[in-house]
Amino acid sequence: MGFFDQILSAVGVNTTPSPGASSSIVVNGHSYQLLGTIDHHNWQAGQRAGFQADAVPTTLDDFKRLREALAVEPHGAVALQILAFELFRRDQQAGAEALALNNTATNARDCVERLRELTVRQDPYYSRPYLAASFFEGATPTNGYNPCRPLRQSIRSSVNKNYQASQLLHGTVLYLDVYSEGYDTPWRSIEVVRPEGSAHYVVSNCPACYTQCKAIAPDATFHGL
Repeated sequence: MGFFDQILSAVGVNTTPSPGASSSIVVNGHSYQLLGTIDHHNWQAGQRAGFQADAVPTTLDDFKRLREALAVEPHGAVALQILAFELFRRDQQAGAEALALNNTATNARDCVERLRELTVRQDPYYSRPYLAASFFEGATPTNGYNPCRPLRQSIRSSVNKNYQASQLLHGTVLYLDVYSEGYDTPWRSIEVVRPEGSAHYVVSNCPACYTQCKAIAPDATFHGL
């Protein structure tokens, strides 16, 4: 059992992803894989799934290839969201287009606005260029948010909020959480929906994922993803 799993087990969280089909793809020699499954139709409180990757995609074309394979699953859209956050930090134009693909139009605009403030603006007191890194296993404020390799995310269905049909979004909203050690409340809520007629899930709401995470320790250095 890894250190990340030990932490979760200590607080009574089942760290084993739910069994089921997984989606995987290799892009430019790097492997990306969804672990476990989140039920698309019936809410199961706290159902666990995950994501594992060798690297973060560095181009919009790579992101598009990943989306085709991963966004067919609810937790795939969650994983893609964090990858898009990091892509935005490196390349605002590519990141904004990735977010437009992986979000409803309204939420994409909200993400871009906040990410410009948090990951692009050079403000030593306010900026959080390591925001995306904080969602990966092993990344903590004390170690500069430098995660373990391969990169891993832990994702679950909400423990207290059932799925809800939305006429506005033309689909059923699934309430999920993604784990980060960058916050006092580590499970950060994120909502996804698969619009009617679409094969892919998109993120419809995620303010908990783009608020300021904790600043790194004074003696720590973020080395990038």
